[in-house]
Amino acid sequence: MSLSNNEVIVKMTIINLRHKTTAIQALRIAVSRQFICEGRTPRHYDAGMNFLGDLGQVPNHHLDQKNVTLICTWAGAVSAPMPWEILSGRRPNVMCDYNGSGNHFQNNDPRYLLPMGSTGLLVNRIEYTEESCMTDAWLDLRGYRYFRQLRTWYAKNAIMALNAECAAGSVVLSVC
Repeated sequence: MSLSNNEVIVKMTIINLRHKTTAIQALRIAVSRQFICEGRTPRHYDAGMNFLGDLGQVPNHHLDQKNVTLICTWAGAVSAPMPWEILSGRRPNVMCDYNGSGNHFQNNDPRYLLPMGSTGLLVNRIEYTEESCMTDAWLDLRGYRYFRQLRTWYAKNAIMALNAECAAGSVVLSVC
């Protein structure tokens, strides 16, 4: 297989893909089993789900306020490293390597990108440092405005159950 710019695609498994987001967004994604690319068209620069690559987080990622990380695995087609401006060759179910695997091209936004229309992304776990942010997000997602203190125990258990589902391999996402 190849992209329109003659880059080779290989089938492989990438583990520990890191998608940083907010607590409420992480819960929405995991519960709905969908990552929604709001307001994006397939040719948009960010038309898909972004992941930190081998070069890690850089200032251009603007992730300072995103304190939750979805740890994912992709077992499928992956492009060879390609320049950031190659947008036309994107296809569903082909992970795009925009310097995700290392410093191959000039790119101030190194990342992996799974394009819109892709399916089969496995969520292994949801990492967070502030439990209160996660429980508040769960309560907000459920629309609980009253008696929040009483429902905190349920929120903690629901989040633990969701993480157990992730660990069991039953949380598989689509990128829409």
